[in-house]
Amino acid sequence: CARHGLSPIDAETLAHLMHDLGYIVHYSDDERLRDDVVLQPQWLTKAIGFVLEDRATQDAEGILPDARLTQVWRDHSFKDEPRYDPALYPFFLRLMEKYDVSYRLPEERHASLVAQHVPQVRPELPWLPEENPPADLRRIAMICAMEEDPPGLVPWMIVRTHDYSVEQGKHHLHWQKGVFLNHGPHGTALLEKRGREFHVYAQSIYPEYFMNVLQETLQKLIKDNWPGLEGRYRFTVPCPTRVDGKPCKGRFNIQALRQFISNGVQEYPCQECFKSHPIKKLLSGLEFTPIDVQLREINERLAGMDSRIANYFRATLRAIADEAKEGPRLFTFRSREAGLSPKQILFRPMELQLWCEAEGCQHPVIEKDKGVYTIDQPHEWVKQIAPYANTVLKILATVAPIAAPAIDLFFGRDTTKTWDIDRHLDFANAVLGQMPDELKASDRGMTPGKMLSEPERSGILALHRFLNEVDPTQAKLGLHRVPTYTGDYRWLCEQHYQAWQPNIPDVIKP
Repeated sequence: CARHGLSPIDAETLAHLMHDLGYIVHYSDDERLRDDVVLQPQWLTKAIGFVLEDRATQDAEGILPDARLTQVWRDHSFKDEPRYDPALYPFFLRLMEKYDVSYRLPEERHASLVAQHVPQVRPELPWLPEENPPADLRRIAMICAMEEDPPGLVPWMIVRTHDYSVEQGKHHLHWQKGVFLNHGPHGTALLEKRGREFHVYAQSIYPEYFMNVLQETLQKLIKDNWPGLEGRYRFTVPCPTRVDGKPCKGRFNIQALRQFISNGVQEYPCQECFKSHPIKKLLSGLEFTPIDVQLREINERLAGMDSRIANYFRATLRAIADEAKEGPRLFTFRSREAGLSPKQILFRPMELQLWCEAEGCQHPVIEKDKGVYTIDQPHEWVKQIAPYANTVLKILATVAPIAAPAIDLFFGRDTTKTWDIDRHLDFANAVLGQMPDELKASDRGMTPGKMLSEPERSGILALHRFLNEVDPTQAKLGLHRVPTYTGDYRWLCEQHYQAWQPNIPDVIKP
C-alpha cells in the first residue's frame, strides 16, 4: 500500500472495505489479529474445514489437543490440499475462537474444544426443568421461538457461554442440542433447543442477572449469524399450566405482556389451554426494571445481593454504551494538592482517574503514567459532567464492597488498602458535593429505551470529548476495549486484558 502512495489510515480503510466484501480476512478492531492479513480467504476456510472433518476430534467429544494440530493441518491425508506450517497454528486457533468454532480449555489441558463435535446424547444433569427447584432458590424460564431453524445455533452458544461451562467427571455438560452452565454465585442455567424453540432456564436466589446475560448473548448471536431472522423470532414465556401431567404448549409473547400490563391489563388467557394467568406472575423475573429501581432494591439489602449488583452494573454500563460507545465510562477524581478544603477543591488543578471495568473487580487504572489526566480548570468542566459523574459515583459506591475481595484475590492481599480505594470515592463525593443539587440530579423520565437522562448523556459525551482532545491516540488510557458476547464491551486494564486472553501459546511445536 505504501508503494502506491496510500497513507496508513487509507490502507486501514481499504483493508476494512476488502474484508467486508470478502476479498481478504482482516480484523482491524482486534488487537490480537490486526497485524495479520489473509489474502486468500479460501486458504483459511480449508484449514478450519480440516478441523471440522477430523474424525479423531469427533471421537474425543470435540477435544483437540495442541499435540494433534500437526496431524490435522500438515500431515493430513487430503491429496493436493494445503499443508500448513506450524508457525501458523496459534493464528489459526485465534481465528477459530473469533469464528466461534472452538474455545480454549484450561491451560494445563493444552487443548481446544470444537463445539461442532460435542456428543449427541444429553448427559446426566444436576437438575431438569420438570423438577421443582430447592426451596431457597427460584427458577425462571424463557423460550425463543423462531420461524426458521438456524443451523449451528447450539454449538455457537456453547462457545459463547464457555466461561460458565461445567465439567463433571471426564465430560463437559454439553451436547448437540444443549448445554448446562454454572455462573458461580449467580446461579446455574440449562439451555436446550427443541425444534424451532430455544429453551432457557436460570436458577438462583436472584436468577434475573444470569437470564439477562444469556438472553443478550442469544440475541447477539442471532444478529451476527442470521440477520434474515430479524423480526422473525420472539422471546416468550411458557404457560405454567400442566395438562394431563404434561406442560401446556402455550406461549406468551414477553413484549406483548409488557404492553398489556402498561395498558392496565392484569390477566391474559393462554391460547392453548384457555386458562387465564396474572401477567405479573408470567413476567416474574423477566420484567423491565429501571436502573433507579434496581439501585433502590440493592439499598434495601434484598436476597441475591451479588447478582443484583451485577445486574445493576450490566444494565447501567449498557445504557451508557448506547449513548457513547467510543470511550471509557468509569472514573473518579484525584487531588494534586494535599490539605485542600472542600471549597478549594474545584478551584485548584485536579486529576481525572479512569477505572478498569472488569466484571466484579472494578478498580482505578494502576499502570504507571496511564489512566490519569490533569484538569486545569475543574470548576466549569465538572459542572458539565456533574449529572453523569454522580451516576458513576453511585455505580462505583455500589460495586465497591463486592469488588474489594476480587481485587485482593487478583492483585494480592490488602491491595484495596494499599490503593486506598475508599479515598478515591470520598474525594469524588467531596468534589460533587460542591455542585448545586440541581446539577447532580438526573430526571430520566423513564423513556422506553432511554435509561440515561439528557444531562447524563451530555456528561458522558463531554468526558469523551475531553479525552479525545488531550489524548487523541488513546496512548495514555491504560485501558483496552474488548467486546463481550452480550453485544456490549468492557474497558480493561493491562492486567485484566492479559487475563482475558485465551491461553493460546505463541509457538506450537510439531
